[in-house]
Amino acid sequence: MINHQPQLQTLATSDPDWPSFATSLPQALLSTETPLPNQVAEDTAKLLCNQRPELAAFLNSPPPANKQTLNIIPIMLTAGALLFLLRTHISFQRTEDGKISFSIVHPGMDNELVTKIVETLRDWASKSK
Repeated sequence: MINHQPQLQTLATSDPDWPSFATSLPQALLSTETPLPNQVAEDTAKLLCNQRPELAAFLNSPPPANKQTLNIIPIMLTAGALLFLLRTHISFQRTEDGKISFSIVHPGMDNELVTKIVETLRDWASKSK
């Protein structure tokens, strides 16, 4: 089984819109040390392969040797990459208690995989510091 996290990170960080998106990420995500379940990366890769078949070869290949490194913790890079790549599907906001809440942006979209990814991110965010 491929660990899709490096490919998703590379895909997100190579997009010209990444830098401005990264600066908008909530502080709660920047400071978390809770591991992100690998299943959410696998589900995201599967969703992207289904919706954008041209990405399938890249996402299902070995991790790139020259992966971009950023000055943020790897968990945050993966979480940020997932949110960036799914930004047309998922919205995030801070709750009153300082945690991060996720929701589906397009309520009419009936996609079981997007719903599963959102639920996984919700569970993960509720366990994060």
